[in-house]
Amino acid sequence: MHWYERVGGAVRETPISTPISGDEQSKRFPFVALALWALFAFVVPLLVPALNIVDVLAFPLGYFMAAQGILIAFVVIGLLSARWQDRRAAKGP
Repeated sequence: MHWYERVGGAVRETPISTPISGDEQSKRFPFVALALWALFAFVVPLLVPALNIVDVLAFPLGYFMAAQGILIAFVVIGLLSARWQDRRAAKGP
């Protein structure tokens, strides 16, 4: 869908919805990573008592998620952040 705009004596066609540029999307990633970090740091530990009903490898699931799952999530978030930084540095300013 387009709308028409008069510029000087000419009429030009302009799209109504402009897509988000790659640069605007890449600026969003640190906030998404921070939100995921906060989710795993604060929300998952709140669920530990409810998850302790189930056992995994002879450990309560809540303990297993807190001791292993959150650490794995932090490592994955860190690796994704480093990869994002490398791509951004390679692309240039």
